[in-house]
Amino acid sequence: MIQLAVQGEIEQMLARVEQALRKHGGQFQGDGHAGQFAGKTLLGEVQGKYAVSGAKVSIEIVRKPSMVPMAMIEKEIRKFFSEG
Repeated sequence: MIQLAVQGEIEQMLARVEQALRKHGGQFQGDGHAGQFAGKTLLGEVQGKYAVSGAKVSIEIVRKPSMVPMAMIEKEIRKFFSEG
């Protein structure tokens, strides 16, 4: 489970994440409480879900290519959720 502290408005951060994922061919469904997302890698799709609690977002990766290290996925997830 990836835990992130949110700076600013949750809805704005999620809108940035959705835009960034879609720009890179990914998918995003959700709101300020919970949702799911998917993104493409060269080795296959990464799927995850998120839940918001106060100023924290918990992210669970539910599917990933076996050849892609979890540390690499976490790094990219953190990038999407912090920069959008």
